Amino acid sequence: MTTETMNIRAAIKEKNILDKRIEKLAGEIEFLVVYQKDDPIIGLKTPEDSAKKIESNWQALNDMIVRREAINRTILDANMTNKVKVPRYVDFINVAVSEETEEISLANAINRKNYYSAFLKSKIERLARVLSNESKQAADFKKSVAKQILEQVDRRFAGLTNYSQTNKAQVQEDLEKKYEVVVLNPLGAEDRLPKIAEVIENYIQTIDNKLSSATETTLLTITY
Repeated sequence: MTTETMNIRAAIKEKNILDKRIEKLAGEIEFLVVYQKDDPIIGLKTPEDSAKKIESNWQALNDMIVRREAINRTILDANMTNKVKVPRYVDFINVAVSEETEEISLANAINRKNYYSAFLKSKIERLARVLSNESKQAADFKKSVAKQILEQVDRRFAGLTNYSQTNKAQVQEDLEKKYEVVVLNPLGAEDRLPKIAEVIENYIQTIDNKLSSATETTLLTITY
């Protein structure tokens, strides 16, 4: 029975190193020693040495997997049982991080950080594109209406000579009032979306700082 003590950060680093070593050794594993009796030297090794090397590599692979699983299991257990205090949520109405806090497991904090990271990258970017497209459509519609009004005014006064530019301008103004394009923006989205992105970034950073501190100060006892 072997026992090791390290903090969570060191354990994660060690697990990642073991993953790479396991991958490398698994690619080098051999099972057979093939040679001719009249020439028993394989490279610079005897058949016995070659067989021992195969057994040694197999044992090393087994030992690394056992240690890796023990470290991983202990990390997962620690993430479930150890807690950090974080803001409860991001307020999308007031565009702020909630002043309420709660204690959640490290696993929950990691999940929340990953969720908001994905939300910021995909959802907020998509919403920004939606706003940009809607703004362009609204601007294009305004231009189209303005063009139609001018064409209507020109048709109304086409062929007429007994009119003043004042009358024509007044007709155009009346039509512009009648067909005015109204764009409602109840959320003030052009200001709100960048602020939400900033708030989420700060929220992610807050959780990340809490997790970073926890991984430094939380000691694990790994047994295998």
